[in-house]
Amino acid sequence: MKNYMNNRFVVAAIALLLSLALSAQKKGDALLHQHLTEFAESREYNIHRIDSTNPYVRAYRFSQVFTMEGISDPMFLFESLRKLDHAFYSEANLAQEIYLHNANEGDSPLTGIQVNIGEMPIIGRALTFQPGSNVRLLSFSKPEGMRHCFLLVWSQYLKKDVDFGSSKGQVWYMNGEVYEFEGKRPKNNAYLSSYQPKTRQNSTFEGGEASRAVTYDELLAKVERICQIYKRETEQGRTSAVIVLNKLCNSYDGKLSKKQYDKLILLIEPLIANTKNESHEQMLGLSCATLFQKSEGYKYTKEEQQLKEKQMTPHFGHSRVTMANLSKIVTFNSMLLSDAEQVECVITGHADPDASSVTLKRCPQMEKMGEYPVDAGQFTIKCKLPMNEIIEIFSKDGNVQFVVDGKPIEVDLTKRTIKSSTISQQTNDFLQNIRRMELQMWKTKDTTKKDSILSTLRGLYKEGVIQHPDDIISAFSLFKSYSEMNAMQLKPYMDNSYVFTNHPLLAPVREYYEGLMKRQPGTVFHDMELKDPLNIMHPLGEYLGKGYVLLHFWNSREADKSGLQQIKSIYETFHPKGLHVISIALNSDNYPPAWRDEIEKRQLKWTQLWGGEGLDTPSIVAQNLGIHSLPETILLGPDGKVVASPTTIDEMTKVVNELFNVK
Repeated sequence: MKNYMNNRFVVAAIALLLSLALSAQKKGDALLHQHLTEFAESREYNIHRIDSTNPYVRAYRFSQVFTMEGISDPMFLFESLRKLDHAFYSEANLAQEIYLHNANEGDSPLTGIQVNIGEMPIIGRALTFQPGSNVRLLSFSKPEGMRHCFLLVWSQYLKKDVDFGSSKGQVWYMNGEVYEFEGKRPKNNAYLSSYQPKTRQNSTFEGGEASRAVTYDELLAKVERICQIYKRETEQGRTSAVIVLNKLCNSYDGKLSKKQYDKLILLIEPLIANTKNESHEQMLGLSCATLFQKSEGYKYTKEEQQLKEKQMTPHFGHSRVTMANLSKIVTFNSMLLSDAEQVECVITGHADPDASSVTLKRCPQMEKMGEYPVDAGQFTIKCKLPMNEIIEIFSKDGNVQFVVDGKPIEVDLTKRTIKSSTISQQTNDFLQNIRRMELQMWKTKDTTKKDSILSTLRGLYKEGVIQHPDDIISAFSLFKSYSEMNAMQLKPYMDNSYVFTNHPLLAPVREYYEGLMKRQPGTVFHDMELKDPLNIMHPLGEYLGKGYVLLHFWNSREADKSGLQQIKSIYETFHPKGLHVISIALNSDNYPPAWRDEIEKRQLKWTQLWGGEGLDTPSIVAQNLGIHSLPETILLGPDGKVVASPTTIDEMTKVVNELFNVK
């Protein structure tokens, strides 16, 4: 890595580094530490702590979306981040290792770093630099084999000449992370080394697939989906929704007809009318303004034009922000929950005497709700938490989950037990029992025992759904077991007759259900574009109308478990009879080159398309179609409608045999 860095940017000569006094290095890292602290405390950006339980790591994630008049600098930074950035340059001559890269020079040739700290065990952290990132990295030597590393990575996107009523302005989108690592250099490992991720997502700063739309139908479907999410989410989730909505509206390059525009606005305006959050109102208004710009080519009557101007005037007014009156349009999961959705909580308990802190996270999103100190194994937490939601509290020695009802809670993390109000105790006991069984299942290597525990868990989930319809136990049980249920089994829980239908636990359940509904026989197939092994994009619609089409979803990393032999047999038998076979890889842990290698290695002669999204990123294809386990198949007719979507390839083989009258 060091040779690589020397070739890429100016690095102090090794001889000079050896001659520098440790006091100079100490001065450099102390200054960076000071500026990092000032940045974290400045509140100029929307910032929250991550990796809070690791004593070797201090890390923050920050983001911001804002509009401002009169400034068009694509590298505009607020004061605290500007000082931190300058500190990386000013202290570079004192550092042991250096890497400084600006996004305007192209994508970073160094795709990531691996940081190793400690001796036994070694704490390792791999960090990837996404395309379009600015990267600042310095590490310093300290006495007794200690090392101190600072890393700042951010992406920044400026959209110029955005119309705000009678004037134009700029909109900035910004995401980033800053890390501070301090600890001993491992004896037999490099402290820093280059890291080549399995994938580098070619995403722009404006967001991933959720915030991009190519066609109007796609735009409408995504706006409708985001508005649904906004209505059922907590304040934090709503913040994410309005940011994604704004990016989605910006991403659409087409022109909107009068009818199309009106249909979109009818979805968004009720959110503006009902929200009590000024920042949300601003971003929703900006989304409406953006859509209004894209409908300028269409004529309105004088009365309609006056009405639109009347509707849009407050939106434009809210969207215009000056340096003197900068409105913090916060992004993603860092806005505090509103008072109306929170209750005061007092949590006391026991943790391992060596634990320095405990952390609260909201389930299932695992959003951090706070970190609190532990003193001699004891802790007391006084905070506000969302009512009727499940919170997880954990430290290095254990974790428990509990439902929030505003009553005092006593936790023992060493024993994984919890005492709460009489009303909530049954729910909390259920949660702990499930957790203990899950841990037991994960730890055992006995397959028979593992299957037995899983069978018991499935029974508990079924019992939880049926016997506790008015208790959060049912929502939790659905969240744990929905992927094993079909559309008809899930349907009763998808409307307002079910008390928890809008609970955050049901968000992934609803998404899965909507995907299943798209696969129901007789449904017109939802088209999508996917790339082939030559990186050429293909809409699935181009394969329709030429006979029957069999879609096979698989993971090339687990090719032996993907039913390839059965699919190959179907292809060889029925392709001559007019059946078109398409395998779609839904990998989430490797990148197309490995997929291409697998295609060549296994001599897969039918159509191959890529539907994966990369490391730790859910596949949009899988989300859209409710695909939760692989392999799965869908059979489409010549008219583009779903013929069948059985649960196994054996069942699909039977369907195809019957279709082509093969006995």
